[in-house]
This record gives sequence, structure tokens and C-alpha cells, in this order.
Amino acid sequence: MRLQGVASLDLPRSSHTQVVEVASGKVVLDITGNQSSHGVALVPAQNRGFISNGKDGTVQIFDLRTGAELGRLPAADDGIIHDPATNRVLVMWGDAGKLVTFAGDVDPKSGKADGSIEVLRRMARCWARTVYLPTADLKGGGPRPQPVPGAFKVLVVTR
Repeated sequence: MRLQGVASLDLPRSSHTQVVEVASGKVVLDITGNQSSHGVALVPAQNRGFISNGKDGTVQIFDLRTGAELGRLPAADDGIIHDPATNRVLVMWGDAGKLVTFAGDVDPKSGKADGSIEVLRRMARCWARTVYLPTADLKGGGPRPQPVPGAFKVLVVTR
């Protein structure tokens, strides 16, 4: 069980996510059922955690204290963060070129994403509470349009 006020670290390990108490190194929770997990976002105000699963493109929602799975929603499969200012969970889907967002208190069984934002394929990334969104005006059609020279920019979203 995760204890309130005790520093812990959530470690995705592909098929499960371990919650480790920082001071002791002890595994206090083991959240199973992950499908090639890529990242974890925590929403303490709703007592929820979110794990992005690469194999099936879902976000697994779990109870922060017990680790019990509350549900899964179709979303995306790469990096994931929570923005406390907007109470939005942002999930990167680099291969598809999308950033998918949904509320931190979304219904874990029947909820849906707020929507998605198109970004350059394979380039959207998030690290340590910062999201990097490459963007550009594109020319040409097909599966690999090219950026218009001079139009490439990186939007940096941080809290």
C-alpha cells in the first residue's frame, strides 16, 4: 500500500509497474496487467494513477493507494504526464503524431478522451513535466508530408 506523505517512485517494467518507497527501496505496490508500459502519471487529487500501455494503445487507470485497476481507456501509447493546473492527463502518441488529452477525473470505465492534437509524427516527446510539441506548416500529401522551410517550431509546454 502506498502511504501518504512517503516519497515513492513508480517504475514501469513493461508487464507491470512497481511502486518503490524511496527511503527503504522496498516495493510497496506491484500494479499488474500492463501491456508494454511506457510511463506513469499520478493525479493525487483524484487518488488515481495512469499508465500508458504501448502494446494495446490504452491508458490503464489505477487506485493510487491500493494499485487496483479501475479501468482502461483507448488513448495512446507513449509518454504520459498530468498537468495539475488544468487537471488534464496528456498522452503522447509519437508514431501517429498525436497528443491525446483527457480529464484527471475521467470515468475509468466509460470515459472518453477530450480529443487529440496533431503533431509531427515520431517527434512529440515529454520529459519531467515538460511536453515538447514539434510543429510546422506542411507541404505535399501522402504518409510523409514535408515541413515548409522556415516553418518548423517546437512548442514547449511546462507547468
